[in-house]
Amino acid sequence: EIEALGARVGAHSCRLCKVEGLDDVEVVVAESPGHLGIGGKVWDAALVLVPYLRLKSQELVASKRVLELGAGTGLVGLACALGHLGARDVVITDLEDVTQLIELNIQLNGVVDGKVAASSLKGPGALASQAEVSHVAAVPLEWADPFPEQKLPNRLVHGPSGGPSGGASSDPLATVVLSDVVYDPELYLPLVATLSALVRSYTPAQNNRDDHDDAGKALDSATLDGATLEAPPPPEVVLAHRHRNPEEFRFWAALKAAGFDARKEDLCSLGLSNAVLGGGAAKDVNVFRLTRPRKGLG
Repeated sequence: EIEALGARVGAHSCRLCKVEGLDDVEVVVAESPGHLGIGGKVWDAALVLVPYLRLKSQELVASKRVLELGAGTGLVGLACALGHLGARDVVITDLEDVTQLIELNIQLNGVVDGKVAASSLKGPGALASQAEVSHVAAVPLEWADPFPEQKLPNRLVHGPSGGPSGGASSDPLATVVLSDVVYDPELYLPLVATLSALVRSYTPAQNNRDDHDDAGKALDSATLDGATLEAPPPPEVVLAHRHRNPEEFRFWAALKAAGFDARKEDLCSLGLSNAVLGGGAAKDVNVFRLTRPRKGLG
């Protein structure tokens, strides 16, 4: 089955992605740039984002639900899912044809039926209970402007178990990760609109949505055994970025217009050495934390 899937996506070889100095971060990935273009290879920003998330695993990943947008090979999401960073559930997304490559890479790393046994987990974020299981799934998701509520994948809304009574998952999305996605000006507004919909969907309506905004109402609350669950806090958004296009100021302007604040992380002060970050090859990759302050909070 793996060989057949590899043939369908044009993948003919694999590589072991290992972060220097971090022995607990190893992911096997197949690449297919000849078949899938830019979505079929590992880019440097992913190799920077993985050690950053490993450093911040307790805050951003460990025992949490994580979404990767524009994942390509899925390296970042897989590093979160395979126990190296300890995520409870990871949804890895890209265009439909690229998700076949992600599914191949999920299988290459020994994941069976979307489940990673807790006994295989290692690293600082490994799930505390050996009875727990980490879940991972490859799901098609195309960015759009505007981004309608119904485009949110069921797997993302309902979680691996389908959600209580068919409703939204009681385990909220905690973190959205992206790497090397700001390169095509035609995608700037769809990406910002998609991020806005995701953050809005997981934020209480009275705090972070104007009356005319419709996306995400289904996720404002859920019910479990007849009890109303409070809406979860909005997810953290973490972007690893390399400057690639002179028009990218339009992306940052669109983010600001959508109410996002962007804070660049000081990777050196966090103790991420050039060796861990890939040396000179990745020296111009930056990591940004994107937040949208809630309205109506004193």
